[in-house]
Amino acid sequence: MNTQERIRSLHERMDALTAARERRKTAALGAGSVTLTLCLIMLVFSGGGMHFNGVGGSYSGTSLLLEGAGGYVLAAVAAFFAGVVVTTVLRRRHDRDVEEGHNSRNV
Repeated sequence: MNTQERIRSLHERMDALTAARERRKTAALGAGSVTLTLCLIMLVFSGGGMHFNGVGGSYSGTSLLLEGAGGYVLAAVAAFFAGVVVTTVLRRRHDRDVEEGHNSRNV
């Protein structure tokens, strides 16, 4: 095995390790996202006290929807989703640029 073959083998191994690390990171982020989504769904649909005009005065997700604030909740969720999409697209573009060597900033 000459030097060129060893370097190519090394690069292939590095690429495989990087891909495995990215898969683990993606799986962990996916699991965290699912967990947070389930928590959000539980908070929205939990009855949670239902203090509308009482001394408690706290709002749960259900009371917000019952009192006509559903549009605000929907707008907040849509804005969050748009932010996630933009962040994902920009991150993938940045990673692709780094792989191709077009990165002009030191990150």
